[in-house]
Amino acid sequence: MVSSSRAPRAEPPPPPPPLLTPLLRGWRRPGCLDNRGRGGGARRTARGRDQKPRGNAGERKGPRACGATERGWRPGRRLQTLPPEPRRAFGPPPQPLRPQRGQRPGLRGGGLRGRGRRPRASVGRSVGASGELGLPRGEARASLPPRTREPPLQCDLWTVVQRAEECLPEPAQKVTGRGRPDADLRTSACGDFEPKSWRLRRPSLYQPCSQWVIVGETGTYDASCLSSLMDKMEEEELECPNSASEKRYFPESLDSSDGDEEGILACEDLELNPFDGLPYSSRYYKLLKEREDLPIWKEKYSFMENLLQNQIVIVSGDAKCGKSSQVPQWCAEYCLSIHYQHGGVVCTQVHKPTAVQLALRVADEMDVNIGHEVGYMIPFENCCSSETILRYCTDDMLQREMMSSPFLGNYGVIILDDIHERSIATDVLLGLLKDVLLARPELKLIINSSPHLISKLSSYYGNVPLIEVKKQHPVEVVYLSGAQKESLESILRLIFEIHQSGEKGDIVVFLACEQDIEKAYEIVCQEGSNLNPDLGELVVVPLYPKEKCALFKPNDETEKRCQVYQRRVVLTASSGESLIWSNTVRFVIDVGVERRKVYNPRIRANSLVTQPISQSQAEIRKQILGSSSSGKLFCLYSEEFASKDMRPLKPAEMQEANLTSMVLFMKRVDIAGLGHCDFMNRPAPESLMQALEDLDYLAALDNDGNLSEFGIIMSEFPLDPQLSKSILASCEFDCVEEMLTIAAMVTAPNCFSNLPHGAEEAALTCWKTFLHPEGDHFTLINIYKAYQDIALNSTSDHCVEKWCHDYFLNCCALRMADVIRAELLEIVKRIELPCAEPAFGSKENALNIKKALLSGYFMQIARDVDGSGNYLMLTHKQVAQLHPLSSYSITKKMPEWVLFHKFSISENNYIRITSEISPELFMQLAPPYYFSNLPPSESKDILRQVMDHLSPLSTMKKEPKMCEKCPETTEQRCTIQ
Repeated sequence: MVSSSRAPRAEPPPPPPPLLTPLLRGWRRPGCLDNRGRGGGARRTARGRDQKPRGNAGERKGPRACGATERGWRPGRRLQTLPPEPRRAFGPPPQPLRPQRGQRPGLRGGGLRGRGRRPRASVGRSVGASGELGLPRGEARASLPPRTREPPLQCDLWTVVQRAEECLPEPAQKVTGRGRPDADLRTSACGDFEPKSWRLRRPSLYQPCSQWVIVGETGTYDASCLSSLMDKMEEEELECPNSASEKRYFPESLDSSDGDEEGILACEDLELNPFDGLPYSSRYYKLLKEREDLPIWKEKYSFMENLLQNQIVIVSGDAKCGKSSQVPQWCAEYCLSIHYQHGGVVCTQVHKPTAVQLALRVADEMDVNIGHEVGYMIPFENCCSSETILRYCTDDMLQREMMSSPFLGNYGVIILDDIHERSIATDVLLGLLKDVLLARPELKLIINSSPHLISKLSSYYGNVPLIEVKKQHPVEVVYLSGAQKESLESILRLIFEIHQSGEKGDIVVFLACEQDIEKAYEIVCQEGSNLNPDLGELVVVPLYPKEKCALFKPNDETEKRCQVYQRRVVLTASSGESLIWSNTVRFVIDVGVERRKVYNPRIRANSLVTQPISQSQAEIRKQILGSSSSGKLFCLYSEEFASKDMRPLKPAEMQEANLTSMVLFMKRVDIAGLGHCDFMNRPAPESLMQALEDLDYLAALDNDGNLSEFGIIMSEFPLDPQLSKSILASCEFDCVEEMLTIAAMVTAPNCFSNLPHGAEEAALTCWKTFLHPEGDHFTLINIYKAYQDIALNSTSDHCVEKWCHDYFLNCCALRMADVIRAELLEIVKRIELPCAEPAFGSKENALNIKKALLSGYFMQIARDVDGSGNYLMLTHKQVAQLHPLSSYSITKKMPEWVLFHKFSISENNYIRITSEISPELFMQLAPPYYFSNLPPSESKDILRQVMDHLSPLSTMKKEPKMCEKCPETTEQRCTIQ
């Protein structure tokens, strides 16, 4: 039997700096790492082995947490923590089962393997409970070949290696893979090394040229037959120790016990993949040529040298230079060369579609299985296993992982990609990782950014090495002469002029908002059908950055089958620059403005503001043009407007968004001095003050300003704090199942489809079947229950999709809601919150659901001031109307008091997802100090009368007036430490 030696256990990390010392008090279980909330005990991995969950420092084993008891959860129970367990050395589990060549089941990155083709990886495949990729519905698992072990060697490979070391000048330890860093001969990236044919191979650039190693074919051999091979190796080494040619030996005396000599000879030219121990497929070499043509490939040697000698490396490059796909692979090779002593590689992305598509692309280029050696982890979807070496994840997922593993001990290299996007999670990671690097000197941090942010990053991190990728082909920029034109008509006219000119190439149009995308899509589809067919077909692709299934990717097979030329017209908005991967783009149309959400902490509402884009965004849009040849950028603004009215850099999201979730995370990792954290751009004190005040209203903070037990449990849910508080309150009111459904439906994309022109009446007729008289939250429950009934009773996914199409519902959104609800239910069970049986439909249940909603959304109440649907907010003097898709707008019954889920100050001022409440119910559940802090208004006077009516004794007591000299308000309790 081939012996295997696991990587040595990593040394315990040195004592952390004072700022991160409280981080070691984390108690969360390892379920956070895979975003699934796994329970204890054995679990099935992606390759079918039973493996116990891995323990990390600061993680708590067992299903109980957050003050859970044997009979259920009690809010009065204090948190019990266990001492941290020693961190297990990263690497694949021992003794994996290896099927024979050509029989290995599972999803492969692509290409042929052995004698048979395996199915390609697909985003649509389901994910199992332990991160295992499942088969599509209707595909039989019995069709997969059985998992079998290879016959053992009579003379194990380790004996051969020991005899080889005696006649080599230096010990043979590595097996190379086409100039790549090497896998350990004793333990490969996926467990025991399996030899594939006796050969002599030269190691990589990390070892001297005089070293040679032996690789053999798995089979039954006689130890006496190897002596001639060893003697011949010694003679060749003495004659030409520095020969540059690769030598392979296949002695005729080495006969397999099963007589399969033909199978051994067929493998003589196959090169092994060091990550899985299998021969490379033909597709690997095809993709390798494409990778070598990327602009960043020339900087590989420089990058590897800087990675070996420095702890932080900054990579600067234009869009489509290959830094997001090649740098993580080089880091995986580095971790492989040091036998994963410090962990694997993680690469963060801002957008979920980018993380998924990059993982699929890199798995294809590395010639490994998606979900095994390479995986991705995004909110509510995990495609990783214990064998994953390189994982792509969103930045908020890595941030949440720090709650259970503060020093990220599972990773030896952390890559922060697309820093120029300036998301909240990325900025938080930039600040926290500075302290983690001090505690872990062996940790490597790679920062990928556009050239515009390099000067700011250099001053933020100090003197760190910089890898600059040179610019690509020049681009012709056409500015608008005269006044700026943002009208949709001018954009559409330019699209048709480009198409009629006859120049080939796809078109990318950057519009201001999603509403413009929908309008342009409808017009281009209608007008494109009337054009001359000799010019080709216009294929309109709406690209929404928030939707996972909308990633633009050209289909080469469809183009080959199509006899008519097809020109793709991609319609997108801001933040869609990173989703354009095609090299066929030759024309870019930029309107120069965007519609952004800017949060106003005074009124606790988002404002939709149309403003010019930054100069860095305009430069990135220019870089989208194909790298193989030059293209044209049409700017619908003047050159003077670009130089004077555009800001140099894109504003950080931390300065324009609601920070309540970020402050909850910072409190969870016990960083109290929020105002003193080393952020690249510090948030406004007013925004931090409002976030602390909201958490205090939600009972997430104690009297000392730290997280309460409710706050700790709320931080476990990957939701907004208000929605998390509603789920906790539903445990008290026995409506957990219904509240989880509401939380999943409001977190997923809009379940209603975009209506084509003329289909409004038919859609409203279909939607009326789901309406509930109590409000929109109950309507969402009806839609989800109807979808579940159809999904359970249907024999195929086609029936479900047809049902959604007939009722004008978004099938992708409903599937996402189903996944989110399952994830939330696992979290509820993991922390052992009481979960009552569903009783949807009764009046008592409807009242309980409203109580649970009010417990979290009491700050989002509005009153109809004139009886005509004009609702005035309690917290500010903004007037809004119900959304046209609201159940009350359809039935024309306007309630007086409503609770709403979303509100943005815009042209229409719509409040979305509303349900009727009573003022008596509001006064029972809203905190008294929140009511006292409301601004004076007629609504507050009505509520005071309701409060006096509910408690007659309160009429004898007047509301205490605060002394101006000694104010005792919430602001004093929430002062920034």
